[in-house]
Amino acid sequence: KSGIPFITYNRKHQSNKNFVEIDNEQAGFLAAEHLIALNHKNICWIGGPLEISTFKGRYDGFLKALERHGVVPDMKHVFITDTGKEELQQTFKKIEGFAEKPTAIFAATDAIAIQMMDFYISAGYRVPQDISIIGIDNVDISRHASISLTTVGISSAADLGQLAIEKLIEKIQGKNKTCIQITKAVRLFERKTTIKK
Repeated sequence: KSGIPFITYNRKHQSNKNFVEIDNEQAGFLAAEHLIALNHKNICWIGGPLEISTFKGRYDGFLKALERHGVVPDMKHVFITDTGKEELQQTFKKIEGFAEKPTAIFAATDAIAIQMMDFYISAGYRVPQDISIIGIDNVDISRHASISLTTVGISSAADLGQLAIEKLIEKIQGKNKTCIQITKAVRLFERKTTIKK
């Protein structure tokens, strides 16, 4: 409304204008399909508020993959929560209290996945032998040899943040009058945190 140029990074504004994102629904689908292919049916989803387009897309993709493979989601294993450390620790404690524990954790971001790995390893579990964990984003730290997180991320070598900044500068300079709607394809990066059940 102010007329100030803007672009959202891996989020969609309610006007659905000027965004650069990954295909979040496809990312959720690929991550869930990977776990299902490894014979996991008792999967915990952990993500942030569904009012945020990123989490909503990833959650929708998760549900779509379950439905396609005839896996009925157990809604008590769906945690839509604040993604801070304390909230995630409470989520971990709730999961620990289940009589039938999940065999896999679907974390809506790599940051959540790495935090959950820390909780599990600190509690004496082995990842992936005792619990498989997958994230989304393929952030640099997920590739670290000591983490080696299985994740889903952008398929190309393009830097999403850099692309968003470039497009914003074009807007500021008046070089680009069009509505920017860029959705980048994703793929699975299979590493060492998921295993066949």
